[in-house]
Order: sequence, then structure tokens, then C-alpha cells
Amino acid sequence: MLASGPSGFYNAPVSKALFIVTGVASLAFSVLALNTSSKKATGFSQTLARFIAFSNSSEILFSSLLIYSLRLLERQFGSNKYSSLLLTCAVISSMLSALSTSLFGVKSASGPYGLIFGALTVYSTIVPVTVRVRILGIGISDKVVLYLLAAQLLWSQFPRSLPQVVAGIIAGILWVSDELPFKSLRVPQAVVGFCKRVFMPVLASRGPTAVGLVNSTSSNTGGGGISGTARVAQEYSNAQQELDVVISEESVGTLVAMGFERESVIHALRTNGGSVERAAAALCG
Repeated sequence: MLASGPSGFYNAPVSKALFIVTGVASLAFSVLALNTSSKKATGFSQTLARFIAFSNSSEILFSSLLIYSLRLLERQFGSNKYSSLLLTCAVISSMLSALSTSLFGVKSASGPYGLIFGALTVYSTIVPVTVRVRILGIGISDKVVLYLLAAQLLWSQFPRSLPQVVAGIIAGILWVSDELPFKSLRVPQAVVGFCKRVFMPVLASRGPTAVGLVNSTSSNTGGGGISGTARVAQEYSNAQQELDVVISEESVGTLVAMGFERESVIHALRTNGGSVERAAAALCG
């Protein structure tokens, strides 16, 4: 899959929560036969199922893989900004989906299609292509895996999934627009503080460690290997942090316009935390 930094949900508690909630809720509603297409689903259970629960195993699989891959956006944006992105896409896509239902009578599939495809749209817009290959004369980028997963998710409940998918894409386009204020929205600090106190003990994930390297270094140096251990761990951590940087196409275009090669620009941005100024200094030096 895409190179997206350390494995797991390190620095991505919102993605981890979404991954767990959608998976568990989908399984629970399936077992209890409370999906939105069932006559047993009424009131609160119907509304809850429509927003957070998928109705079959293929949807659960492909949505989980997409949520896991899109955690890269949360690492770059921060959990607060990523939360506001998901909430904005969920609200806008729900409104558009409801509008399409009322106008055309098309019943939408259950599940958080809107926020997933909204986040995917933002990802495809902001994160540049870093790897390009040609197979049988056809150019393929490193994003093709995500697009294939998204296509499979769309097909799982087609055509009932189409209204929410289109609404999610529109929501993502509106979010990245500089003419609209959505990118500046943030979750209130009081809510952030409450979530940190209540949920972070459960959702926090351990960061990348060099346990194997540290143990190896310690055994080779006996009792005097503290400085060597710290050095190995730091080198390992730095290498992982470079992979964890999301680079915007705007930053790449700015430096490419200055005459630098695209590959060199991407490498410089990764090694300098995405900073255009530091990357430009490194390229000129």
C-alpha cells in the first residue's frame, strides 16, 4: 500500500476511533438486523445506522482499509483540523444526500460514505504523486491503490452508494476551496480537552520504537551502551518521521517553478518537514 509513515495509528487517534466505531457498529447492527433497509430499524437506531454502520462485509473491509490509509492526513493536519474536516464533510454530504433523496427519490446506502470520500478528495488534491510507473504504456501513480479501494467501496452498494459518494466528493472540493471558510474551522478547545481526558487513554497508540535495535545495542555494549542506544533510537525515529511528512502539490510546484527537479524537490521537502523555505535553502546549498 502507500508509504504512509509508521504502521498503526501513531499520531492518528481520530482515525483510530473512526476505524473502531464503523467496524464495531457495522458488525453490531448486522448481528441485530438493524441496518437501514430493515423494517425493524426505526427511530434512533435507524438514524445511527445510516451515519456510522455499513450493511455488508465488503463495505466494512474496503472502508477500513481506506480509513487506515487516510490516517496520513491526520498526521499532517493534526487531530483537531482532521476532525473538523471529517465533520464538515459528514454534514455537507448528509445535506446533499438528503436533498437528492427528496428530489429524485433515490434511497442512499447506509454508512459514512460522505466523510470517507470527502477526506479522499482532500487527500488526492493536497498530497502529490511521489511515485510514477508505466505498465504497458499506461502511467500509474502511487495513489492507484486508494482509488481502487474507493471504487470497490462504491461498487459494494451501487447504485445506492452513488448519492453519498458524489456528495462526499463535492464536500471535499468545497473544503479545499480557498474561497470558503471551511479550512479554518476547528473543534472547540473545550471539546478537544474533554476528548483528550476521556478517550485518549484508549485511543493513544505507541509511536515507532527501535526496541530490537536498542536491545541489540545494549547487549553488545554491556552497561556502557546508553549513548549508543540513544543514537540508534534517534536515527530510527528521524528516518520514520521523514516518511510521515505530507507534501502539498502547491509546495512542490513552487520549488519546481524555481528550476529544481521534481524528485529533488520532493526529497528536500520530506527531509525538511514540508517547509518550502528550508527545502529551498537545502536545494540551493
